[in-house]
Amino acid sequence: MIKKELIISIAIIIIIFSVAFFPKLESTNLPWATENQKMFYTDDNGLPYMYELDSYYNYRLTENFIKNGHFGDTIKNNQSWDSLSYSPPGRPAVYPPLIVWLAAFSYWFVNLFTNMTLLETVFWIPLFIAPLAGIVGYIFVRKYAGEYAGIVTGILLITAPLYVLRTFPGFFDTDMFNIVLPLLTILLFSEAIETPEKRNMAIFTIFSAVSLMLFSMAWTGWSYLFYIMFFTGLIYILLCKLRKIKFKKFLEVFLLFIGLSLILIGITSGIEGFLSLINYPLSFFTFLPGHDSIGSWPNIYESVGELQKPNFDSFISGAGPVNLGLGIFGIFVIASIMLRRDMRTKYLPELSWYVFILIFVWITLALIAYSSGIRFGLLVIAPLAVFSGILVGVAINYLDNFSLLKSKKKLILSIFLVMIICLPPIANIDQTVSFFFPGADDNMMNSALWIKDNTNQDTQIISDWSYGHFFTAFSNRGVVFDGGSQNTPRTYWIYKAFSTDNESLSEGIFRMLSSSGDESFTTLENYTKNTSLTVEILNNILGIPKDDARNVLRVKYKIDPIMSEKLLNYTHPVKTNPFVVFTSNDMIYGGQWTFVYGDWNFKKAKKSNYTYSGGTTNSTGEIRNYSNGVLLNLKNKKATWNGKSIYSAIIVENDTNYSFLMDNKSNFYAIFLMNEKRVIIIDKKYQNSLFVKMVFLKQPTKLFKPIYKNKSTMIWTTKS
Repeated sequence: MIKKELIISIAIIIIIFSVAFFPKLESTNLPWATENQKMFYTDDNGLPYMYELDSYYNYRLTENFIKNGHFGDTIKNNQSWDSLSYSPPGRPAVYPPLIVWLAAFSYWFVNLFTNMTLLETVFWIPLFIAPLAGIVGYIFVRKYAGEYAGIVTGILLITAPLYVLRTFPGFFDTDMFNIVLPLLTILLFSEAIETPEKRNMAIFTIFSAVSLMLFSMAWTGWSYLFYIMFFTGLIYILLCKLRKIKFKKFLEVFLLFIGLSLILIGITSGIEGFLSLINYPLSFFTFLPGHDSIGSWPNIYESVGELQKPNFDSFISGAGPVNLGLGIFGIFVIASIMLRRDMRTKYLPELSWYVFILIFVWITLALIAYSSGIRFGLLVIAPLAVFSGILVGVAINYLDNFSLLKSKKKLILSIFLVMIICLPPIANIDQTVSFFFPGADDNMMNSALWIKDNTNQDTQIISDWSYGHFFTAFSNRGVVFDGGSQNTPRTYWIYKAFSTDNESLSEGIFRMLSSSGDESFTTLENYTKNTSLTVEILNNILGIPKDDARNVLRVKYKIDPIMSEKLLNYTHPVKTNPFVVFTSNDMIYGGQWTFVYGDWNFKKAKKSNYTYSGGTTNSTGEIRNYSNGVLLNLKNKKATWNGKSIYSAIIVENDTNYSFLMDNKSNFYAIFLMNEKRVIIIDKKYQNSLFVKMVFLKQPTKLFKPIYKNKSTMIWTTKS
């Protein structure tokens, strides 16, 4: 019998692994693409470019680790230092190490048997890690509610759309750990409190603490699990006291787990590990879209897509409608069973109150976080799947206790129930695969390699933060900011340079950032103690010659000579680093944030009013209707937006452009990208901005010239 059960369990594990593995394998073939598109979106290894550009940061850290023995490309002040990220001066190469260690080990291991590049190796890792979540979920739930319940939990975990999206091959990021390690920690802890043998109790507790330690080395947000387990333990102990139930064994396991976890995290992470226990819960609030600013500086996380507040459709689809529906319904059903001793004895005799309370608290807190930001959907998937599986187990247990049904019919009904729950999410994986696009393409790669081959080593790359990790990986040049440093004052300065029509100011900002980094505005802000005044002063001096700037500082702002000279050494340095500006057609889609942050109101610490609306059309005739309400009449040279007159229209086609004026009183204008069948409505005050000139018109400007160009990207430098 034991052998038969073992064979069944192994077969189920193989099925769960296969469901998580093979459908996502198809994504590497880019099933939505034509042959030409497949070539465009694949790298020299014949694999699609990474689906998330942050993956290239993890890849570069792994490359550094293999070459240098640490995560940085150099050592600075006895610290591992990443000189390319947030350059100059760079930043400490501090990062959760598990993903790098795993990648380095995998690279070594696979090359014992074959020749595989590091980039190929890291591309495939998520495909092998993701199924483990389903396997752990299956093992965890089956001991409380049976094999069928375990299967449902395992399948719902690996088919949750958000988890599928973030564990594709080519999505080499820490998300792949964020379900398997929390579940493994809780599974091992539950075994510790439920095993009758003291030796096993100690072993499972140790392994549970080790699992939490691994989680702390996998993701900076690991502390949420520690707090859930800690406070759930306190609640459980309090309930036991109130109900006069013995809890000595639980207390021993609980204290051993907490103590070992803190010791192990202290050993592996040092003081940083303990600080993260305090800092991360507080820093969580800065991720929320409702927080527009941090002090007077804008909160850039508001613009990050995965941190946006989910609408109803994305809220349902991210966690999976089946998982979400069953999980929430399961809360009430399972709670009602747990509260009635006879029902609990009959349907869930193995489910402990501690585990129930823990999953309940987990779901509650995770749903609150998920409702605040799409990114946090990963937190809610696991507890929902656990309760979904247990709910199914209860239903099947009910069938087993239904005497009118014969055993064969019960078996058929049980299998049928599992199938109708599991098959739709499995089928949905194919739909997810069919629309997922790589984050880079040949044009971006060609630009990155051009910079590497045609610029000095000290050249700084300036662009939108989302491209930073890609360029550090393939250009081997410093980037002013990237996906790990976007929520800093530099974002304001970059977007200010793009949004202004004062090209001298733009050039001054680029010169400042690429040569002295943050020194100018941090030094001045420490002096003025006023962010708004600091920004005003710098905006008044960065676009003018050094002597004129000195006069402004001393006469207009009454800044003493010593401070003035110190500041000018940062804003108008004698020795400057060369820089290039990278632009891409893709910058159009998120272009509104350039004007939101570039025109930030520091006195009110809020965004200014702006207009930015994009639309598309399938029309090719002289009269074209766009999806955002724009109507273009090429014959009469007229255009309206939602029935309102437009100030002017710029027609961009085949690297040429022309414009026509319509209504001087209107406060917005339109840029028609004829080849892309797209229109952008922009505030009139931004019509001569550097962003419009570089990204839309793509023509040399007063102070900037293109030095490299392909179909969708350009590289710029100054004319001087």
